[in-house]
Amino acid sequence: MIDPKCLKGETVLGHDTRGFIMPCSWCASIIRDEELKSLVKDHLKISNVDSVEQIINSKEWNEFFRVLKEQPEDAPQICKLLCKTGYEVKKYDQY
Repeated sequence: MIDPKCLKGETVLGHDTRGFIMPCSWCASIIRDEELKSLVKDHLKISNVDSVEQIINSKEWNEFFRVLKEQPEDAPQICKLLCKTGYEVKKYDQY
């Protein structure tokens, strides 16, 4: 079971080096993940939209969030690993 932090507002959006907004920084760190390919289409690139809301409200993002909620078994592996129920992200105040 997963407990998606992006759906609960416990993470911030991420962005990758190619110019795409991603649901979280963990997803943004995945460069060649077939499971996230729907979120890295040219029309979703930051430089091709007028606002981040256009990206977040796109059909691709809505489908991504629908899968997290309704079909968590089909969620990307990064989500299953880092947002599994009971997994706690370690936060550090100082390095």
